[in-house]
Formats: sequence, C-alpha cells, structure tokens
Amino acid sequence: MSDASKNTKTGNAANTVLLGMLILICSCALIIAVRLHDRMTSLTEQVKLLNEGNKVAAPMPSTTKTPAVTPAPTTRTDTTKPDEPPAVPQLVTRPRSPLPQPGEEIVKPLPATQLVTGTPDPVKAIAPPPAAGTIIAWSKAHEHLEQEITVEGKIVATKNIGNYCFLNFTDEPRGGDRFHLIIYKEAFTDFGGKPEDELLNKTLRVTGKVEMDPKGERPQIRIKSKEQVKVVE
Repeated sequence: MSDASKNTKTGNAANTVLLGMLILICSCALIIAVRLHDRMTSLTEQVKLLNEGNKVAAPMPSTTKTPAVTPAPTTRTDTTKPDEPPAVPQLVTRPRSPLPQPGEEIVKPLPATQLVTGTPDPVKAIAPPPAAGTIIAWSKAHEHLEQEITVEGKIVATKNIGNYCFLNFTDEPRGGDRFHLIIYKEAFTDFGGKPEDELLNKTLRVTGKVEMDPKGERPQIRIKSKEQVKVVE
C-alpha cells in the first residue's frame, strides 16, 4: 500500500471523529437551550402572577373625595334607675342524678304507708257523755270517742281471723269504717266457740269504752267477756 493511500484513510478517520464530536456538542447545546427556555418561561409566569396579586391587594387610590359625615348625637335609653342594683342572671341548674354522688351517704328509705282517700269520718268525741242507762245507736257511737257507753244495733256481717272476730252493723264499705265491735279469742268460748255464727243477724246491746283500733283507722268497742253483751232479739 502506498503512502498516499495510508494518508487518505487516516484523514477520513480523523474527519469521522471530528464529525461525531461536533454532533455531540450540538446535542448538548440543544438540550441546555431547551432547559433554559423552560426555566425562563416558568419564572416569567411566576412574575406575572405576583404582579396580578399586587394589583388586586393594592387598588389604585380614588381621586373622588368623600364628604365628611358628622355623627348624630346619641340619646341615652338606659331605663335603669340609679338606685336599682344591676339584674343578676338566673342560674340554670341541671336535674340531680338519682345515683349517690361521691361522699354522699345512702339514707334508708321511708317505710311504705297506705294512702287515705276521701274525707275520713271524725274520730274525736263531739257529743257529751250520755246519762246512765242511755242507749246509743251504733251509727252515733263514733261521736263518743274515749267514753263509756252502751250501743245497740243489728249485726249484719262478721269475720273471724283467728285471734279476733269482727262484728259489723253494716255491710257497706264506708259504713263499716265508722264503728265496729271486736271479740278477743279468749272470749270465743262465751259465744259457743264461733261468735261469727252465734251473733250474726242478732240485735245486740254492748257496753264498753269507745276507742280507736291499733291502726288508728276507726273506732271500736272491745268485747272481752260475755257480760258486756246482751242479745235483744
């Protein structure tokens, strides 16, 4: 191979290398230019937004003068008298919980009691003591509370509860609350062992003291012996 051929091949190789380097440099320059353009565009948009914000926040001052307005005199409308104290606000209290609070002592509940309905009959003596030998109708016996009297009436209802036997002059509920007789168990034998049958539908004349029953509900005469009772018919 001649020297001329060798020089030609060397020159071609050098040109190829130079051309590659030139292409690489141009590519890098183009990439850098594109990035700079994008950056400048973003900065331009930001500056534009800032300028628009400043225009909205700080409007141009108006050249039109506003006439001064003189405030109207105020009138005192306070109707509170100088001697009256200021009103105190009402406190709103919440309903108390039924559960015991910390530190509270549980109080024993009150015993149950029976409610009395209606107007009860009077239980105090409203009549003077009767003269000796006076017979009092059973319907008037309650007027002689704490007095020794002789009462008369027909027994129309009886009830034996074991230790006591009740003798009633009426079978009406309210009438029975006014007055009744009671025989103790110790005196049952004086009336055949069953006073509820022996004295039923009999007109009796009973002598004794009118007093309230243990519950304090109605007056009664206690029969402790047969001597207190006389069968009229």
